[in-house]
Amino acid sequence: MSSSLHHLVPKITGPNYPAWGTKIEMVLIKDYLWPIVCEERLRPERPAQEVRQWDSDARKATTNIMLCLGEEADQLVLGTRNPVDLWKKLQKLNEQQGYSSHFCIRKMFYELVFVDYAKSDEDNAMSLYINAHRSLCHELRSAGAIIDNETEHQVLLFGLGASYDSFVIATTQSFWQNANDNQNYIDVENLIGQLLDEDRRRKGVKLGMEPVEISSSSTGWALYSNRK
Repeated sequence: MSSSLHHLVPKITGPNYPAWGTKIEMVLIKDYLWPIVCEERLRPERPAQEVRQWDSDARKATTNIMLCLGEEADQLVLGTRNPVDLWKKLQKLNEQQGYSSHFCIRKMFYELVFVDYAKSDEDNAMSLYINAHRSLCHELRSAGAIIDNETEHQVLLFGLGASYDSFVIATTQSFWQNANDNQNYIDVENLIGQLLDEDRRRKGVKLGMEPVEISSSSTGWALYSNRK
């Protein structure tokens, strides 16, 4: 595998198997090695030159796959050098570990709370909370889980805690109004923008800025402030 392609394929970690499998398959197709792995091109019995060519290509396929395994996966397939057996073993391991991995990630996703980040880094807590939420969503979707926009939106609100109750009420009421107006009201990026604005507003209050006006809009609530 060329170095320019190697960095595009993530190391397999278990939960990312579907995304990993697609990318490594594309690399093998590009290098004309996928027919060996998927058993479309079987090892010939003769002539000797074709046998040697198949063996050489099989070693290349195995190398490409092995170079993209994480340490844990590498240990589980240790000693496997046939690319067909290697691919099947990785598929089987994914089936065995898939439910457990999905469960752990889902648990982290639904139990994500803003206050945990506020305790460790108050200044950057909101950004860290949002990034963690996005990362877990990405992991779940890469693993084949279906996380719709409404679920993503609601989980992001659930984890904010009691200090954001008024924000949650205002936001959900606004989004409900948009739903009644037949608008595309489940907009996660819009919610993230509102959260970052609210975070900046709260920081401004701590620094001595006085709120002047609160106005509602179809996309939520905006607050304007002036320094005292």
